[in-house]
Amino acid sequence: MKAEDIRRIIREELKAVIKEQLDQDSICEGEGCLDEKSVPQPYDRKGARKMTKSQVEKRRKIGREMLANEKTTSKFRKKYGDDWKDYLWAAASAAAFRSK
Repeated sequence: MKAEDIRRIIREELKAVIKEQLDQDSICEGEGCLDEKSVPQPYDRKGARKMTKSQVEKRRKIGREMLANEKTTSKFRKKYGDDWKDYLWAAASAAAFRSK
């Protein structure tokens, strides 16, 4: 058996395993399945950092600038779908925490 034959067999087996896994994932529905929002609301609020008044103002300013920028909003819409505003404001909050 040649090296190329072994590579071909391995590729075929990998494709079959990946296809099988994707088929199982698409069947999975209900309580036992996870998705990207599998963390229950309202997340872990106990360990949340408190924002100062100046950070809140910075977040508000950054968030409004992000909302006014069509390129930014379209990026968030494309990446996060219906929840894009939540992610945009989370990004604004993170930016406000980073700025001094």
